[in-house]
Amino acid sequence: MSPLSNTTASFMLKQLTLAAAVSAAAFFYQPTATARSPSGATAIVLADAVVFRGSELAGKEHLDIYITVPYQSIEFHEYDDRFAAQYKATVVIRDLVGRRLLDSSLTRSMVTDDYAQAHGSSGSADNFVLRFPMAPGDYRYEIIVDDLFSQREFELSDTVKVPDLSYTPAMSSIMYISQIEQRGSRFKITPYVGTRIWNPDTQLFAFFEVYEDKLPQDYAFTWSVVGKDNKELGQGQTGSSSITDRSTRQFFPLRGMEQGLPGEYQLIVKMHPLKDGAANTSVVLAERIRDYIIPRTLQGSILSDLDLAIRQLAYVADQDQIDVINGAADANERRVRFESFWNRLDPSPATARNEAFDEYYRRITASNLRFKSYAQGWETDMGRIYIIYGEPQNVERITGTGGNATLIRWAYSNSVTFTFEDSSGFGDYRLRTPLSPMQKYRYRP
Repeated sequence: MSPLSNTTASFMLKQLTLAAAVSAAAFFYQPTATARSPSGATAIVLADAVVFRGSELAGKEHLDIYITVPYQSIEFHEYDDRFAAQYKATVVIRDLVGRRLLDSSLTRSMVTDDYAQAHGSSGSADNFVLRFPMAPGDYRYEIIVDDLFSQREFELSDTVKVPDLSYTPAMSSIMYISQIEQRGSRFKITPYVGTRIWNPDTQLFAFFEVYEDKLPQDYAFTWSVVGKDNKELGQGQTGSSSITDRSTRQFFPLRGMEQGLPGEYQLIVKMHPLKDGAANTSVVLAERIRDYIIPRTLQGSILSDLDLAIRQLAYVADQDQIDVINGAADANERRVRFESFWNRLDPSPATARNEAFDEYYRRITASNLRFKSYAQGWETDMGRIYIIYGEPQNVERITGTGGNATLIRWAYSNSVTFTFEDSSGFGDYRLRTPLSPMQKYRYRP
């Protein structure tokens, strides 16, 4: 990290109170989207689009875009034993033809005294929400995050449907909530941004608003989480809810869920009238659907020996990152930190598969089969280069008088070559090309 100028640092430190004030909404950190800078570096940007009832006179609903930018995605600079970062975030709303309809930009500042937090090891993130008045229809939103220190720019985009909520009864979009705290007659909610449910033990709530013009009314709600094969992970039913305001907040816990296999599921919430004091499920007054994705967790053979799996991070993680994982209080927390490390490298968080993880450990397995010598294949010099760079594009063998190869040269693109020498004659090839310890595995599709 390079030091800041006195002027820049002074400005950044003055922004600490402001940065805290505008981050009033609490967010639960989980990766949901990946963006790439022009250099190919991977960063994580999290986003959720939720629609609530807006102005009936204007004929527009409220489209709320929740955004989380993890500290690991932004470059922090050090000044006077503190660390500061600053980025500009822009949200653009377009129609599906691509025409620009609305946009909003703001500059965010973060300051911390914690070195680990500034390096992204603690999982900290900066959070905010922007609201747009939108007529019913289908749209695309784009999020551009411009890191003002590194000059890197990251982008994320997705589509969103804005329903017409003027016809009642109606329901808003469903938002996942990780925590609800009651304060008198009000509730403080902590949104769980995204649809990827990493930990099956996470207690989530379904949160939404109900709109009704004919008051009072009594309704009940049913919910189910169903896979594409119609397998049901869980279902439930609420008691009677008395609707006395035109807009009423509703939430209930998703309890009794089975631990499903990785894949794509849907949470389906239906609103029903009452019959004899119970939900009349044969009549559906309103319905909302929300994706519920169980990603491929890092279980099975890799995690059967977690100590080994962590040691094998040597070619993808820095030592301080490995120390953070090993510094956990118990084995379960170490597993959580290990999974969190790989979640941050997932190039396609919206899918159940983590390609970066799969490819890395595929290369380790291949190395153990191909390069085993006095050590496990992944610990050999050839194993190290293979895991970091992959299969060479060209292999050249130089044989000695006995007919055995004494030199092997691997060639990669961009004129990158590595030479290995077997000086003992027993197939123990040692790297003779200098390699910086900073060279690490990076997934490339």
